Amino acid sequence: MESTLCLHCRPLPFLAQRTPSAVRTRATSPYFSFKHSSLLLSDGFTSHQRRRNLCSPIIKQKAMSVRASAIPLGGKAALQSFLDMTANVTSSNEDSRKLETFKLPPRPSTEDVDTLKMKALWLLRSGKGDEAEEILKKALKNCKNDPEPAYNLEIALAEILICKKKYGEAHTYLKHQLHPSDGRFPLYKAITCTMLDNEEEGKEWWDKFSLIVEGGFDIPIKGEELEF
Repeated sequence: MESTLCLHCRPLPFLAQRTPSAVRTRATSPYFSFKHSSLLLSDGFTSHQRRRNLCSPIIKQKAMSVRASAIPLGGKAALQSFLDMTANVTSSNEDSRKLETFKLPPRPSTEDVDTLKMKALWLLRSGKGDEAEEILKKALKNCKNDPEPAYNLEIALAEILICKKKYGEAHTYLKHQLHPSDGRFPLYKAITCTMLDNEEEGKEWWDKFSLIVEGGFDIPIKGEELEF
């Protein structure tokens, strides 16, 4: 599988900072740099934030903040999902046979969608990228009136399309964020916007993902309610 996205694992949950971003009253978010060749993970933001806190007044924040342990999907979970898609995972022949024969049930659970995504990834690695897309698109069409499975299938399809470097198409399937604590949505939005050279919108999505990494939400995104 070819992919220009390469994650260099370093201590989480902080990501690299290119230049200091504006101070928000809600949270101090790093400026993310995502180049066409790599997504850099660094603890540089930690030391920068520590130095700034030494000389900055303490502002009592009233906005709601939810710790990462209290949310179903946070920044680490989003990164892990992406790493699972790009890692070189080997499967036994038995696992491959199970994936090959797997059929999505009428009202699929999150686990069912994850299994279908793994089947799509297996097809992608077998040189059957078109078939990998097709099984997810067909499943999404069948579940379009069921919000939860449809949302999970949109995320899974976006992951496969990103792996295939189809960033524009992946962006169109990321229509709305069903769960505020789901870090996958802003992460994939940030990636697709950046790869499409939409730096302004990409910066906003990196900021939103950063806030989820830090353990809280929600930063409004301009035009977030619109479907692309």
